[in-house]
Amino acid sequence: MNREANAYAHKKQIEFLQNTSAKVSTVMGQRASGKSGGLAYRFYQRAAEMPGGRFFLGAGTIDQLLNNVLPNLFQILDAEFGINLEEGEDYVVGIKPPQWFGRPIQKPKNYKNIISWSNGSWTELISPRKLQPFRGASTDGGDIDEALLWVWKLISGVLLPTFRGNKQKFGGCELHQTLGLYSSLPRKAEAMWLLSMEKKAIADPKYFAYFFFSWKDNVDVIGEDYGERMGNTMDPVEKAIEIDGVLDITTGEEYYYKFDYKRHTYIVSKGMINGTSEREYNRFAAIDLSFDFASHFNCMFVIQTNGLEIRIIDSLYVKFKDKLNVLVANFCAKYSEHQNKQVNLYGEPFGTNQREDNDPLFTQVQEQFTKNGWNAVVWVEKYDIADRHKQRYIDMNEVLEESEGKAWLPYIRINADTCEDAIIAIQKTKVTLDHKKDKSDEKKYNEIAQEHAPHFTDALDNYRKQKFGTWSFGTDGAGAAGTM
Repeated sequence: MNREANAYAHKKQIEFLQNTSAKVSTVMGQRASGKSGGLAYRFYQRAAEMPGGRFFLGAGTIDQLLNNVLPNLFQILDAEFGINLEEGEDYVVGIKPPQWFGRPIQKPKNYKNIISWSNGSWTELISPRKLQPFRGASTDGGDIDEALLWVWKLISGVLLPTFRGNKQKFGGCELHQTLGLYSSLPRKAEAMWLLSMEKKAIADPKYFAYFFFSWKDNVDVIGEDYGERMGNTMDPVEKAIEIDGVLDITTGEEYYYKFDYKRHTYIVSKGMINGTSEREYNRFAAIDLSFDFASHFNCMFVIQTNGLEIRIIDSLYVKFKDKLNVLVANFCAKYSEHQNKQVNLYGEPFGTNQREDNDPLFTQVQEQFTKNGWNAVVWVEKYDIADRHKQRYIDMNEVLEESEGKAWLPYIRINADTCEDAIIAIQKTKVTLDHKKDKSDEKKYNEIAQEHAPHFTDALDNYRKQKFGTWSFGTDGAGAAGTM
């Protein structure tokens, strides 16, 4: 299946294809920028350079891979790289390969959704919704097209752990056990994790690489007037993303409309923030926890402050049958090495109310911490009154704006990896016409992933007020967070 390539590639594609050592490479591309060309060659290159190896190719759905992605990749290999591959001779899809094909190091159990290559390599087609059978696999590398349809937690928790084995055979190949992510610019909250990949590449360039392809990089193919031609037919949001390259578009419906993913999140590499010499958190200092309670979903933010900085280092939650005792036990286990076993409890004001069937929720939380060897102090005042809806809305966005004229306000920084679900919740939460937080998703627990409903946002609002006080006037109690 090896072919002499007679390739055309623009400068950014060449830079990407020459970088074979980074374990995770991200290509973010505007429309017609050539990201599919980079994917096509890398997809072929893996199988060609590691005969008998096992790889994967992912997209949103298997049907999308079979009907759109694969035909496009093979067409690009032929048209742009001069690599003409014949089905039945160089590869087969979804069937047992001919006997004369090379033997793989490890055979697939069945050949559904498998590309078998003539040199014995095979590439499995995968999607985020049908990834359960893939857990525990051992692979030699792979690529994900339209990575914006995935979440980083799934990629880092399922795909990257499959990179194991075969080092004695492929250790000399730089591409061995590497991952390529290729994506259009993100539009939905669930895909904003892609914006953190550039920070990861700066912080740890040996492990991560990041490339941004603009349509302007590909003008030799699409023409210099492409932007004008396409921009005239697009709606304003689409034009801003695909032609102007604007990231993190807001529509005006967001409750936290001043939230900026790049500004308000950070990544941690080797314990340091954004590649600096600053450690993420102090293991000798107390930890603040802000809770939100519900019958079917309980969550907490793990926070340390440094002056005016609210640094949210983690987010934890439990669902349905798992209750507060499990949530507290999970925290204590995860932070068992923390040297200062002191936590300060903030959050849901109703957690101080006496319950008919049991003690107040914060009393129960305190008891669970005591059982686990921690000391917990509740900083939520009994019958704490929430800000007016509109004032809380204004206050939180003033904090997120970080105006130079209001430098006395606290500011928020959130770990992009450990708080991925909570960040999605912040970005997805909408505002109603009367400036209330739209909490309808909290009632749709059979339809909406509750970690992406507004629960975490209430924990954030309450912590801001309880820790730093209020600078608004006339807070006559429009309702406690979590009760709207």
